[in-house]
Amino acid sequence: MALSKKITLEYDSGVSLPVESAYIVITSILIDKNIVTLYVSSYVSRQHYHDGKASLEATKTLVFQHDISDTASNTTKQGYEYLKTLPEYEGAIDVLED
Repeated sequence: MALSKKITLEYDSGVSLPVESAYIVITSILIDKNIVTLYVSSYVSRQHYHDGKASLEATKTLVFQHDISDTASNTTKQGYEYLKTLPEYEGAIDVLED
């Protein structure tokens, strides 16, 4: 699973670079009881990610409290659902892997 969304990279020089369908993926998850740390990277495309190309920007570190009840969805799914609640990822769509 991953997300897809148009993002705009902003550089110190004032240059902006839009990426129409950035591939946004949780590259790593660290769980400490019910606190989850997500490491999130964005790529030009799904193919770039699977080909091992460099991410568009530095990996972001985000923290949230996940649901550990018996009926909760898995932590990865909860992570992507959490990302979609953040303004930066608002409007992102799910990309389901084959």
